[in-house]
Amino acid sequence: MAILQDFEMNRSAVLGRLRLTFTPAYFAILLKLLDSQLQVEPPAFDEYSDDEAAHTVRLARSALNETADPRTALIELDAALLNRASLEPSADRIYGD
Repeated sequence: MAILQDFEMNRSAVLGRLRLTFTPAYFAILLKLLDSQLQVEPPAFDEYSDDEAAHTVRLARSALNETADPRTALIELDAALLNRASLEPSADRIYGD
């Protein structure tokens, strides 16, 4: 097929252009490719210590209140709730407490 040959010859340029100009489509493709490989366990909030719970709440509030771009805020919120965020509070991101 000619379209597959064209893609193979121009793969880097096509993917770069797709990533920059059609970001939602680029990530939709990535999610479809990675979906079967990703297995994320929901956090066991009931097992968090009081300090871990408070820290997670601070990270979530920071993601929602201190990030102007809504997509970035959702990514940071996702990281906080899935416990992938740093366990060390960052003074430049978390205000209060």
